[in-house]
Amino acid sequence: MQTIELSVQEIRNLRLCAQQLSVDTETQNISIEKILQTNCGVQAQYPSDAALALHVRMNNLTSKDLKQILIDERTIVRTWCMRGTLHFLAAEDFHWLIGLHGEVFIQKSKRRYEQLGIDEKLYEKCIDKLYLLFSQSESLTRDEVKDYLMTQGIKLEGQAPYHLLRRAALNGLICFGPDRKSEPTYVLVENWLKIKPQHLSKEEALHTLVRRYLEAYGPATLADLANWSGLPLKTIRQGWKSVSNEMIEVKNGEHRLYMLEEQFLSNKSKIIDSSVLLVPAYDTYLLGYQNRELILSPNAEKDVYRGGGLLRPAIVINGYIVGSWEIKHYQRRIEVRINALPEIVEPVQKEINLEVQRVGTFFGMPAELIL
Repeated sequence: MQTIELSVQEIRNLRLCAQQLSVDTETQNISIEKILQTNCGVQAQYPSDAALALHVRMNNLTSKDLKQILIDERTIVRTWCMRGTLHFLAAEDFHWLIGLHGEVFIQKSKRRYEQLGIDEKLYEKCIDKLYLLFSQSESLTRDEVKDYLMTQGIKLEGQAPYHLLRRAALNGLICFGPDRKSEPTYVLVENWLKIKPQHLSKEEALHTLVRRYLEAYGPATLADLANWSGLPLKTIRQGWKSVSNEMIEVKNGEHRLYMLEEQFLSNKSKIIDSSVLLVPAYDTYLLGYQNRELILSPNAEKDVYRGGGLLRPAIVINGYIVGSWEIKHYQRRIEVRINALPEIVEPVQKEINLEVQRVGTFFGMPAELIL
């Protein structure tokens, strides 16, 4: 395997290109579906953050555009996947990604199912009844599912309905549908998705996952990939090995990273001017690496990575996470407040303000920068 030595900034630049966060990459007119395919989804615990993660990678995306694609065109889907968390996925990738991740997180949740009284016998009984119910309904809320099961003599209390639906989604049976009066609904996948599913064997799926990850996050490590996906390291190694003949090693001090050789050849000569980005909480740039030493300022670590899985939106300058930002919504405008050292943000205030205006465009409101 070829080894090359790169500076920290060169590694950051390559990651910005891979993440479609560089103005030098051809992402200005890229589709939402392509972004989701390239990144193997974006975390969508909070749909507004996921929408902003898409927005920062393309031009002129609005919240209305996302709703149309999600609900009307149905070329993207919201469900649980990597790390057992909610994601937006390209509909075309739904089946192989769920097939690869779903059972892993079902097994990890078994103890919780037992605590809630959902054993295998009860789960199968519920699923048989829910399949018939969903087949006859356009969409259902969690309470509607709970009430229906009650009429069938099945009483689920507390968090049990949530975990039942989550498991059904991890099995690939259901996914999220359109909100109803701000309340999430669920739909039957086979009735909802309009795109023909792409089924892959486990070996093919692992190969595809590793390749997609390196395309979107490289230079990176095997540990980074395992942390991002949530799959067991032993499983990840199988896919990693299948792609190893396409990789090169990137060296920086004690760091040993890997990326696809073809991607390095494509991106190495790209010149990235001063780059200022406002990425949302749970952006793929924040979640894609177990070791963040190369991209995270120690001054910003506790501000952005709050602990307990909580993240704040981040300001990224030339690939370096230097602080956080937050939005305050008013009736007809928004304020974007920057939390970072003045000596860092003041020299790039103009660029930050341009990003703030882009955030305002997404929400369809004037935006004001507060330093």
